[in-house]
Amino acid sequence: PLKAPLLGLFAGKDELITAEHIEEFSQRLQELEKSYQLKVYENASHAFFNDRRPHYDREASEDALQLVLAFIKKNSKEERPGPM
Repeated sequence: PLKAPLLGLFAGKDELITAEHIEEFSQRLQELEKSYQLKVYENASHAFFNDRRPHYDREASEDALQLVLAFIKKNSKEERPGPM
């Protein structure tokens, strides 16, 4: 079972993961009362985050990276070293 918060970043022009898939996924997460954040980059294609692929989208990737970093910061437990 999913216990951790989830961040989903999707490409609006992805032929493998369609808008219908994303909507079904979102509805299921809501039904299960999961903590999640989804974002669709409407003008991006599949693998938009991979700068070695032809569909790399710099603008979407830079925004996605900021979301990932903020999500990690928000949802990570700060580890502090104990007494030595």
